[in-house]
Amino acid sequence: MIRETAPTSQGTSPSFFPYVDDSFKEIYAFYAKDTVGIRVQVMSGIVFLLYLWFVAGFLELTRVAGRSRILNRATGWAAVCCVLLTLMTYVFWALPVFWLNDDAAHTSLVVLVYYVAVAVYLFLFLCLALFMTGSGLLVLRTGVLPRWLGVSALVVAVPNVAVFSLFFVTSGPLRPVSLLMFTTQVLVCGWVAVTGIHMVRYSPENLSPAAVETGAR
Repeated sequence: MIRETAPTSQGTSPSFFPYVDDSFKEIYAFYAKDTVGIRVQVMSGIVFLLYLWFVAGFLELTRVAGRSRILNRATGWAAVCCVLLTLMTYVFWALPVFWLNDDAAHTSLVVLVYYVAVAVYLFLFLCLALFMTGSGLLVLRTGVLPRWLGVSALVVAVPNVAVFSLFFVTSGPLRPVSLLMFTTQVLVCGWVAVTGIHMVRYSPENLSPAAVETGAR
């Protein structure tokens, strides 16, 4: 049986999410007072399905025969895991709104599902790091996009690994679901947007000599 923890010194939660070190009552109160907002957040998660459209185009563009086939597939699977974990996070994030009542057992269940959502969310950062690493290497190896996109992808992968390593931090500004964690996702989204623009502007003339030679084999 999960026991309720005492309120922490961090105070109340922001209006859009609770912290992992909030008391059971604070977490439950968040869900009780903002059910509409949570449903809106979950519906907005559908937008992440467009990520698959970007990934399909990116992998097709970087598929150079005989050179990066394994890396291409591994990056694709990392992208699929990112989408699945994102959807799972939204599912677990929203489930507690259906169990809201004054029963103490339900309070524990709400908090438990919230912790599961946080755990799944942290593993998402590991998959994002793998995807960004694979994407960066694909850009550098194939030469179909500017090299700085490949380098920047590898750079963005580093903070995502760092965020995953915060799994056991339970207090302070580095605790899970703090605002600092979301900056890494902003970096990933920014890289995807910029890379998408370059993909739209892509032409075969942009291929590096090494990529052209490899593709001709």
